[in-house]
Parts: sequence; C-alpha cells; structure tokens
Amino acid sequence: EEYLEIAKREFYLLKSLNHNGVVKMFDQMHDESSGTHYLIMELIEGVTLEDFVLEQQAQSSGEFHKEEFVQKTI
Repeated sequence: EEYLEIAKREFYLLKSLNHNGVVKMFDQMHDESSGTHYLIMELIEGVTLEDFVLEQQAQSSGEFHKEEFVQKTI
C-alpha cells in the first residue's frame, strides 16, 4: 500500500509538468482485484529507448576505434 501511495504522488507530480522532455501523463488506475497499477500516458512515436541507447553505444564505440584510442592495463 505504501508503494501505491508513492506511485499516486509521483503520477500527480508528473501530470502537473509541462515540458517537451517529459512524457505527458493523462490518468492512472489501480485494479484492486489483480493489484495492478496502470499509467495512461502520451504515446511518443520514434525509436525505443533500448534502440536509442544501443545506437549511441555503437556510435561511441566507432569513435574510439576511429581515433585509435589504446587501453592500457597497469
């Protein structure tokens, strides 16, 4: 129950934010029969966060190889 109260407070805090870098929150629900808490939020079109991070890692790795960085173990 403490988790549910924290989740509700966070939802209302996020719902009050209006910034391009923050997903808009529309509503929240709690299904008491299953104990599941749902957040209804804005759908953002584009790549998934996982794909974005993997792409950034690949680019960073390529930049290290391009610059011929050498790792030394002492």
